[in-house]
Amino acid sequence: MFFQIKKAKYSFTVAIAFLIVLIASNSAILSAEKIRFNYSLLGFKVLVEDLAAFARQNEISSSLNFYLKRISAEQQTEFRKFLNQSYDVDPVLVYRYSRTSVGIRLLERIGEIIQLPGNLNGFYGLRASVVQTAELKGETNLINFIEQFPTDIRLNLDGILKLVQQISNNRQDTKEFIADIADKETRSKAGLKNIPDLSQLGTYRTSKQTLELLDKKRDRLLNTDLYLPEAEIDNIPVVVVSNGLGAKRDRFEELAHHLASYGFA
Repeated sequence: MFFQIKKAKYSFTVAIAFLIVLIASNSAILSAEKIRFNYSLLGFKVLVEDLAAFARQNEISSSLNFYLKRISAEQQTEFRKFLNQSYDVDPVLVYRYSRTSVGIRLLERIGEIIQLPGNLNGFYGLRASVVQTAELKGETNLINFIEQFPTDIRLNLDGILKLVQQISNNRQDTKEFIADIADKETRSKAGLKNIPDLSQLGTYRTSKQTLELLDKKRDRLLNTDLYLPEAEIDNIPVVVVSNGLGAKRDRFEELAHHLASYGFA
């Protein structure tokens, strides 16, 4: 039991830090008063007003101090920074994204960890909270997000720890992959002396055309920019670049011209 309690106290910090990553409708009548942490058979809670007072005025209540005293002063400072970290978000973009199929799937997955009372998926609470937080005139931060959540929050710490472990494993795999690439690059430098400097433009001049394509399935126009090398080439390799949700089409214009200068469309 001592091991479980000690692990749960550590999970408190992990859970709050994980919530920061998630911040990425109409005004709620109700709002969260408590955040409940559940790990195996162990459970404890933190009052939202205590968390807000700590973040904004650096006031530590006796109940919150029970957990904070388990971490160092430096960690407490970092924790406050996490809670007060501001995010510049477009409420219209957040609203639209939360209603796309991708946004819905993301919120449903997060809702398995940030739940409603009764172990229910937190999808609807998350969607209401992220949209409402984005509409606030002041700063958009974690505390505002929690305060806009329409019910008490239940955190599934077991799910969070599994996700944190998965992220840690992915980071390690990425480091090993990068190290392997760097090693191969070092060993192959001798054979790259005759390769041109790819940071410079290629030999082809480039041109740009704008096409209006019809997406029949969704009955909408897709304005598409086509960049071509000005050369007589029988078979032109094609690179498709998506500007991403909410970004302008010219976001990768420099890259497109650069690729076209080497013979790509």
